[in-house]
Amino acid sequence: MNNILSTFAVGLVAMLVFAANITTAEARPPYKKVTERTFERSHDASRSRVTFDTRRGPATKTTDRIIDQDAGTATRIRSFTGPKGQTANGTRHYQRTENGYTGELIYTDAQGRTGSRSASATAEEGALTRIRGANFRNGESASLSETVKRTDDGFTRNREFSTSTGRGGALNVTGVRTDNGGTIDKVITNDAGEVVGTKSTSVINDDDSASRITTFTGKDGETKTITRKIDK
Repeated sequence: MNNILSTFAVGLVAMLVFAANITTAEARPPYKKVTERTFERSHDASRSRVTFDTRRGPATKTTDRIIDQDAGTATRIRSFTGPKGQTANGTRHYQRTENGYTGELIYTDAQGRTGSRSASATAEEGALTRIRGANFRNGESASLSETVKRTDDGFTRNREFSTSTGRGGALNVTGVRTDNGGTIDKVITNDAGEVVGTKSTSVINDDDSASRITTFTGKDGETKTITRKIDK
């Protein structure tokens, strides 16, 4: 009998706690509820403004877009005002060039910390170069540059990068077409120029089958080969 009463009491307490949680959840306002939305647009610009309620009070987000087709520029400005008056903003700007584009993003968070990102692309005859950069709010930075070139029988891709931890490296890719398939070779090096890994993939097409052979080589020189053959 005591066991039954104990079980009943535990169940009753659980039901009361569950009901209290439901009541609290129903009484709590939604995390984000849009209360007002406006949009204005002209020939080369637009503005959208959204006001919404949060659990801590009202907040607003404004987005401005400005496009100048003659100058080849596009700008987007975003600003945010929180329920306690804190603000954050970011400006993204693109510029068209003769053979590519440049872009930049500058932002400030609610704590006043700033950061930026940059990007550019340049297309020349038979080659494309892309450069990326980032300066983070904590003072760290990272970068990436890549060049892809077309060759007579394939392509090459050279990528160099540095991370926010100060480490870097490079990835060199070579692709070659053959009469019955092709090969792609990848070589990864660290910031000291040491080879830390390679990957070679060959595809061979015969009359009655197709084969793909992939070989991995680690920094210690150990290799692993995976062969896959498909009958036609």
